[in-house]
Amino acid sequence: MVRMISMLAAGALAFGATALAQTSGPDPAPSLPPGLAVHAQLDHALDSKKAKIGDSVVARTTEDVKEDGRVVLPKGSKVTGHVTQAKARSKGDNNSTLALAFDRAEPKSGQQMPIEVNLQALAAPPAPVAPIGGRDLEAAGNPNTSSGMPNRSSGGMAGTSTRPATPPPTSQPIENPPSGGELDSAAANAPMKDNAHGVYGLDGLSLEAASASSPQSAVIVSSGKSVRLDGGTRLLLVTLANQAN
Repeated sequence: MVRMISMLAAGALAFGATALAQTSGPDPAPSLPPGLAVHAQLDHALDSKKAKIGDSVVARTTEDVKEDGRVVLPKGSKVTGHVTQAKARSKGDNNSTLALAFDRAEPKSGQQMPIEVNLQALAAPPAPVAPIGGRDLEAAGNPNTSSGMPNRSSGGMAGTSTRPATPPPTSQPIENPPSGGELDSAAANAPMKDNAHGVYGLDGLSLEAASASSPQSAVIVSSGKSVRLDGGTRLLLVTLANQAN
């Protein structure tokens, strides 16, 4: 009798442990809260003439994503998605279109997390900064010279350079310049503000708002033969509510 009771008790414990394991399951993947701005750059160029629906799209975050001062997605994290619409302009069409949906974020070291974001703004890749060299280095190294030799006045005495120093351009965050308008050299390297909307520095492109049925797939529209985004194109993605788990 005692043996039977012991066997029944052992069976009940085993059943309870199995049921608990089935109901608890693995820990759910973390996700980003809604309303956060994710600044990123495309890894590779995209062209609606060549792209196909389902093609993978990869971007990298260019700054830390923070919530209440805490980093929830560090700079350099991979953000992946796919093409949801790609069409080159053909005869009878007014525009070409390209739509992207990003659904995964992956820190350099850490667990992947599902995301649901809206593409809120686009900007041209950062402009390359010209290196200082040659005559510029000579002028910078000796304020009394312009070509590596002393600057002589009409009286034969060494003079001083009268060329005023040019301060470097400031980089203020860009916010809502004319859509598709060109950015000056300072703005070309300035970050977009978190509340920026539209397209900056990419002539001929515009951004149509996402639909209610597909809030993460804003459509990029071009009046040209195709929508082309170079590698390094800057993206402003904003996280949405009701993210997938």
